[in-house]
Amino acid sequence: MRDFNFDRKFGEDNAIFFGSPKGLLDTVVCHHPKLESLFLAQKATDWMYGEFPLEKDREDMHNCPDGIRDLMLYNLLFQWHLDSVAADGLFPLFAPFLTNSEASKLFSLNGQMEYVHAATYSEIMRQCIPDRVELEKYTKRIDEVRKRLDPVFKNLADLKDVGCEYSLGQITAEAAYPYVLKGLITWWCMEKIQFMASFPIPFAIKDSTGWFPNICNYIQKIMLDELNIHAETMKYIIQWELQTERGKRVWQKIWRECLEIVDSFVEAEKEWAKFLPTEGRSLVGLTPLTLCDNAAFESADVYNTLFGDSVPYPKGERLPVMAKWLNPDQVQVANMELDNNNYLLNVMVEDYTGDIDEY
Repeated sequence: MRDFNFDRKFGEDNAIFFGSPKGLLDTVVCHHPKLESLFLAQKATDWMYGEFPLEKDREDMHNCPDGIRDLMLYNLLFQWHLDSVAADGLFPLFAPFLTNSEASKLFSLNGQMEYVHAATYSEIMRQCIPDRVELEKYTKRIDEVRKRLDPVFKNLADLKDVGCEYSLGQITAEAAYPYVLKGLITWWCMEKIQFMASFPIPFAIKDSTGWFPNICNYIQKIMLDELNIHAETMKYIIQWELQTERGKRVWQKIWRECLEIVDSFVEAEKEWAKFLPTEGRSLVGLTPLTLCDNAAFESADVYNTLFGDSVPYPKGERLPVMAKWLNPDQVQVANMELDNNNYLLNVMVEDYTGDIDEY
């Protein structure tokens, strides 16, 4: 660990990475109100696995057709893997370079929520496939899951080593910075492209069959975390970095590598879309074409933010089922039927302006 900076002044600089060495965690001067608002938003949406009972979902997993069961399980299995990577990697990978209090708090909290997400998927699988042997056997059928994760592992492979080398003083901030920028873009692609491309499938199963209601309740909460907080975190930080002098200078050298990173995530989603309908797995409205269109829609913000009109990129449309589930009010049911998942914590409006003696 680098030395504690006892001499750092409040608001000494606004650098998110490679600024003045960290000292006191600083809320006196806030350089990045957007990051602070995202931190508060994540705290307000705090939730925990175990909130929704899965008895009906376990019955559905046992009784539904094999093709539907496989569609659900393959997506749960991939999300479980990706969230496990995110939970173990987010804060440790970027911590050696972080020097801003708002960003450090948010990376840490988002990482904690990724643990909740990963544990939620683990609990879903544990409860809905109670036979441990069967569950272990299923988790080994992951060749396609591994392929879909290739862009994640490939593009984050160097960041851990660079963090260690930088912490030990073996490389400079200038040498480490390109890896941090590529790591941020990789992480944004995970949140904005891969996660978002997976969510339509369980929601479409629920809407067309009524199966797996509380699994989808959980997935909806995870989706809202990923899209509204985690993806927005990466987008803001990338945009901030690319308007700094260092970011502009380094971007000119690595933008083609970054384009390859984004392309690799989109290509992985195309391959996944081809794989899902094989072996008897099908659902009306979910085809390789519609899934690729949805993935292209989710990727457009990444391409446009990073490259503008300078490169061609795939265009698509968001699946209607996603537009519905992105609004919790549109899928809310009576609380006696299912557990309510549309709530915030630590949110109170003080709107009384009269005198208490009036009452």
